Amino acid sequence: MLKTKHTSKIALLILVGTVLGICVLMMRLSDMVEYPTNGGFVEIKAVSVRNTPIAVEAQIRQIAQNEGFEWPDYLVRLARCESGLDPNVVGDSGYSRGLFQIHSEYWPGVSDEEAFDIEWSTEWTMDMINAGYQHYWSCDKFI
Repeated sequence: MLKTKHTSKIALLILVGTVLGICVLMMRLSDMVEYPTNGGFVEIKAVSVRNTPIAVEAQIRQIAQNEGFEWPDYLVRLARCESGLDPNVVGDSGYSRGLFQIHSEYWPGVSDEEAFDIEWSTEWTMDMINAGYQHYWSCDKFI
């Protein structure tokens, strides 16, 4: 091997480039989630940045503002308590769904698609609160 005064610098650049490449790969892999499928295979799907707790809180506040809802802080605290601001949460042995944990036995007219939809479920929850149904949520007594 031919040694020059730049050999160690070149080796260092190659090492740094390799480390950075590995870091980028790890970051991309960490943005992916595994979902088991019925066939026993695993499907990899990218996680949406849109549904981070900060983004979901901003969406709830924006919807409340657009609808003229008087208690956006209450709405955010309710969603945080019920679902941890995760619109995909399922609780109560599969009966409660979404941000506000809309219970399918109490509200059979609400579809899964509606319950898991941030905008629809937020508007529905505001309507229920305005109608005096805030006691429906177990978290109401903690807010």
